[in-house]
Amino acid sequence: MLRLLVRVMMLFWLCGFSLLSASIALGQQKDSQVIAYSAWVNERRIYVMDVELNLQHPLTAVDEGTERFPLWSPDGTRLAFQRAESQYALPTLVVADFPTGKSVNFPYSMISVPVWSPDGRWVAFSGYLDSGKNSILVVEPDTGMMKVVAEVDTIEVSWSPDGNWLLFMNQEQVFSIKMDCLNTPDDCQPYLNIPVDVMMASPKPGWSPDRKYVAVTGRGQSGVYLQIRAIYCGDLNDPTCLGDPVTFPTDYRRVFWLSWSPDGRSIALVGERSFDDIWLYINDVDTQEIRTFDVMLYSQELSWSPDSQQIVFTRQGEMMPLRSNIAILDVQSGNIHDLTQPINYDLDPVWRP
Repeated sequence: MLRLLVRVMMLFWLCGFSLLSASIALGQQKDSQVIAYSAWVNERRIYVMDVELNLQHPLTAVDEGTERFPLWSPDGTRLAFQRAESQYALPTLVVADFPTGKSVNFPYSMISVPVWSPDGRWVAFSGYLDSGKNSILVVEPDTGMMKVVAEVDTIEVSWSPDGNWLLFMNQEQVFSIKMDCLNTPDDCQPYLNIPVDVMMASPKPGWSPDRKYVAVTGRGQSGVYLQIRAIYCGDLNDPTCLGDPVTFPTDYRRVFWLSWSPDGRSIALVGERSFDDIWLYINDVDTQEIRTFDVMLYSQELSWSPDSQQIVFTRQGEMMPLRSNIAILDVQSGNIHDLTQPINYDLDPVWRP
């Protein structure tokens, strides 16, 4: 009887392993639907899920520490994320291969989400140097080379779609850095790029996929607004390259996240109308129509599917509000499908390109 039970258990394990292997193999195909997210299973770790098969597995074999904020490389073969070795340690940069999970840790303290350059060569983030100064760092994962591009107090950085510029916000202004300095021993120079006459309401500017527009948010007397400016030429330091701002007023109290759809037709915002009341809004760039989706978000991160038809996000549990799960929103119909259940603290979903 015991021998039969062991055989049955081995059969179940082999079936599960085979399905998981098939999921990983599908993950290597560009037409498969794969997301990465941070899940709490004893410790917070990065998980990868095949959406169609509804199978997930941890990315790396590390079972200690806290892993957050995964971001796919442009070719979908690697993930950059934060890892903190203990509760009180500052997180450092980790880059892991997909689907093997082989990872490399870079000993640079991070305070922002890592951002890949469009060519997949560099990872930029805001972090601390040994001197304790807040700086924008750029790391080349293949060689381990690191360069400080600016010593500034900022939270988030954003690459231009052509990889020639980094944008960051510092107090009430948006600055740009021309990234040709990465290939020279010279220091990189930040330039004042987009003056904003009020305090910024979002820490990260957003580029349209075709690089023809840049979007920021600000806070005026009547609340938060979304502002889009056209880019007419390649030199962002030339004021004549920037068009007049087009402003979309909103009734938001704060905006936490701004993300263009891959087709460039919509901008998704995660905003707050009242204290601790976080909602998802989608702005149609052409018609200026704003759609509000009746869903409570647990955190601010969201990610568009490559076809711009769906958004994956973190949903607050209805029966257990202190729990969260990963869900998908169909943009056209407004239907929501739960990928995980709100029994843990799933966070930071991001769609594989």
